[in-house]
Amino acid sequence: MLRLLISIFVFLGFACSSYGQSYIKQSSKKLKSKFAKSAQLASQNKYEEAIKLCNQILKKEKDNLDVLLRRSSYLASIKKFSAAEKGFKEAINLNPSYDPRMYYSLGKTQFALKNYEEASTNFGLFLQHNKKESSLVKKAHLFQSQSSFIAEAIKNPVPFDPVRMDPEINTNKWECLPYLSADGSSLLYLTIDPKENDPSKKQRLYSSQFDGNKFLKGEPFSGFNYPFGEGAHCLSPNGQVIVFTSCDFGNSPKRTSYGGCDLYISYFDQGKWTTPRNLGNNVNTRYWDSQPTISSDNKSIIFSSKRKGGLGGADLYETRLMSNGEWSKASNLGEQINTTGDDESPFMHPDGQSFYFRSNGRVGMGDFDIYMCTRKKGKWSEVKNLGYPINTVDDDGALFVSLNGEKAYFTSNRSSEESDASKNDLDIFSFDLPSAVRPIATTFVKGKIMDAKTKSPVKSTIEIDNEEEKRDIKTNEKGEFIITLPTQKNYAFHVQEKGYLLKSDRFELKNVNTAHDPFLLVVDLIPIEKNDNISIETKEQPILLKNIFFESGKFELLNASLNEINKLAQMLRSNPSMIIEVHGHTDNVGPENENLELSNQRALAVKNALIDLGCPSTQIKHKGYGESKPIASNETEEGKKLNRRTEFIILKK
Repeated sequence: MLRLLISIFVFLGFACSSYGQSYIKQSSKKLKSKFAKSAQLASQNKYEEAIKLCNQILKKEKDNLDVLLRRSSYLASIKKFSAAEKGFKEAINLNPSYDPRMYYSLGKTQFALKNYEEASTNFGLFLQHNKKESSLVKKAHLFQSQSSFIAEAIKNPVPFDPVRMDPEINTNKWECLPYLSADGSSLLYLTIDPKENDPSKKQRLYSSQFDGNKFLKGEPFSGFNYPFGEGAHCLSPNGQVIVFTSCDFGNSPKRTSYGGCDLYISYFDQGKWTTPRNLGNNVNTRYWDSQPTISSDNKSIIFSSKRKGGLGGADLYETRLMSNGEWSKASNLGEQINTTGDDESPFMHPDGQSFYFRSNGRVGMGDFDIYMCTRKKGKWSEVKNLGYPINTVDDDGALFVSLNGEKAYFTSNRSSEESDASKNDLDIFSFDLPSAVRPIATTFVKGKIMDAKTKSPVKSTIEIDNEEEKRDIKTNEKGEFIITLPTQKNYAFHVQEKGYLLKSDRFELKNVNTAHDPFLLVVDLIPIEKNDNISIETKEQPILLKNIFFESGKFELLNASLNEINKLAQMLRSNPSMIIEVHGHTDNVGPENENLELSNQRALAVKNALIDLGCPSTQIKHKGYGESKPIASNETEEGKKLNRRTEFIILKK
């Protein structure tokens, strides 16, 4: 918004008022001539000479309002705002109703002096006397909104104490656009060498590893080195996908762009990064396409583009991964997000709903301010300014927010106590994000899928289900995975791989509102080997079904159980010779005989649900054990919860 205001920040050249008495018309012929000459000099940008002529007139006629206003405008034009403010106030005191434009010019002068509250008042006084729509009235409305917002924001600052990252990251070059992996083990950022002319060296991605105490010295990213350089980028939360920008405006035979800045993608596969691939003409155009952010499931990319057909100079667009592996036609995020200005630098937090971006098309603190909103069920919330002094009257850059939502990273050329105040290169800073603009605290599951018998890794697909959506996450060739989990929800976890028994888990985060310790798992998949004998191993180690639920004291399955029942049914249908026995267990609350009956009925309910899904009844046996086989103490509520469980054993594979 400030960029727009600057473009209209031209002071009025007062001549004589059409609202009332003209002072200069009553002056002598000689003074009128000087007045006209001052206007001629000002038109040639000779403001100092014009001001001298005005001063000569005012020595003769100190209360000449026309000359006072003209001189004040000239002073403002050469940025002598304090003197200009004094002159406008003097004119208003002499005749408050002479010309309403006096208040407009005084307001602009006070805006330049950062006297925002007074500026807002004077723009308001101008508008009181100018009800008719005009270009000047539109400008006054913009200025008043901006002044009022800034004044209020400064009176109500948010906590902000930025800290420059260590010299291992920040150098005498320009460092910007930091991206952390979900587990915090690696930092990917952009280093720009303003003295370098070779595009493949001028902009390079750098990476730094965290050793448990601090980030180590950043090194050029070794995964790939694109011939036209690597620009604005993002790193997926699991650290397996990089989307970056590369620009080629020439006609090089190596060119892979559509004529400007395009988005490229690379995947970490088989222990190395794949050759970057252009995202295609569904996403890229011959215009500027840049600044991507990727969702936590790696299936959505939001980016900024200056293509035709948008609402402003740069708009935010979204593309989604289709079932054929290609990316969909990019769609504009709409006027709820985009403005007639420039909307840039998007960041979608791994909580899946908190969205940050910067814009100069909204009422805010300065040229570009940083904003946030949320998206729930496809609808955007009201956009919120992050506040002062996170946002200032200067150009504020892109933001990255940590997984737990507590810390934000940004790029700035500001000085700090430990640095040279004259330093003007870009460095990476961090600060504690105010609670009002934090995302949902998010944790992660980091683990490895292994064969329980051979201990070799199993490349698998993991399904995460929070009853609102399902996500499929593929492990790498080592069976490793990272999954982000926003708090305030519960999650079912399933691994169902051909040749192995179903494995389920559960993460209870619904009542958690703060950052949670990460879950570190080694998931052992039990191989299905044909065996006509009862499996002693699985009989001694029943397989727990962690996502089977009943109401207290009842045996009707709750809807939250259906996905797990379906998974178990799929396993049985895929292995028609397999026979299982479903076991029900309770805690020790209530009479023992009633608990035994309840556990038996619950095991039967699971059996019947499997039969309803097409599993032969001969494949499934059931048995209730009541409270007789606790796996935890019944002295605590947590122990009782563990004892209320459903399991199965394999009788025949």
